[in-house]
Amino acid sequence: MCQKTRQLLALILRDGPRGVTSLLKISYLIDLAAIRNIGYQISEFKYIRWNFGPFDSAIYKNLENMREEGIISADSQFIGTDEHVIYKLKDPDLVAANSLTPQEQDLVTEMPQHLQGFGAKTLTEVAYNRKPMTSIGAKLGGTEHMGEFLNMHA
Repeated sequence: MCQKTRQLLALILRDGPRGVTSLLKISYLIDLAAIRNIGYQISEFKYIRWNFGPFDSAIYKNLENMREEGIISADSQFIGTDEHVIYKLKDPDLVAANSLTPQEQDLVTEMPQHLQGFGAKTLTEVAYNRKPMTSIGAKLGGTEHMGEFLNMHA
């Protein structure tokens, strides 16, 4: 487990509870901004083109480890007949970003504020409109290049 990835997720959750789709899309957008501004991505995620945009199954392992360590909680919510797991930071005051450089911390804390109020659907639409997805011709609801790794430097 990459400590920077865990701190990135914790800092995103500091702004409020989120589901996996939102966490991944915000991580993706932070990583794109980091590549543009500091030359490398912050997380360890290796994003692939998936049904709802950029995805890496490693998020589940990161979140489960954070839950087991008592950093976050996971609560199920039902929306219609669908169950959604919502992750929440247990104590926002205990989030330490000591593995992140000051530049990385700025990116990680600013992006969620810019995306405040964006739900999973809107974040997915935003992700689909960024160059790694547009450069492969990925369309929301389509199957173009499904499962392919995204070129984050596109």
